[in-house]
Amino acid sequence: MSRLGFAAEFFRNPLVTASLVPSSRYLGAVMTSVIPESGSPTVVELGPGTGAVTELIQRRLAGRGRHLAIEVNEGFSAALKRRFPAVEVLTAPADELPVLLDRQADIVISGLPWSAYWRNGSLVRSIAGSLSPDGAFTQLGYPLIR
Repeated sequence: MSRLGFAAEFFRNPLVTASLVPSSRYLGAVMTSVIPESGSPTVVELGPGTGAVTELIQRRLAGRGRHLAIEVNEGFSAALKRRFPAVEVLTAPADELPVLLDRQADIVISGLPWSAYWRNGSLVRSIAGSLSPDGAFTQLGYPLIR
């Protein structure tokens, strides 16, 4: 999806697509630095959007482990499936994570807007309950526009 298409999704629903542009490679590099360089980690990506961070997760995993991407936007989800056939892409709300994941995650990387956490508090519980005891969680944040 183009940057223009991404921006159109933002204007269509800014509380779901929280940015006008996809995440930068620099931000993605920081977010994915928690992925270990060895072993077979289970990495969950919440709100992958168009895949800017997805691509970096795949590079960091280099064929190891499992990468599950959960995206609520059907258009983004379909594009991710085509672009990243090795990634398990599910179209679902992120707070369904415990049902979607058959084991605990080693890493959860979230590009979700803060509004996703405000609904009823279930997202925080879902993420915390899905992480292994020594797991890592990274969240990028966007400033609220008033």
